[in-house]
Amino acid sequence: LMGMILAAVAMEMIVTSLRNLFPGLSH
Repeated sequence: LMGMILAAVAMEMIVTSLRNLFPGLSH
């Protein structure tokens, strides 16, 4: 369960950083 939580947090951080790098990206 902890691994899933860490993976979710990691993906959230990656998506946030990608949005910061590419402001034009929006889901």
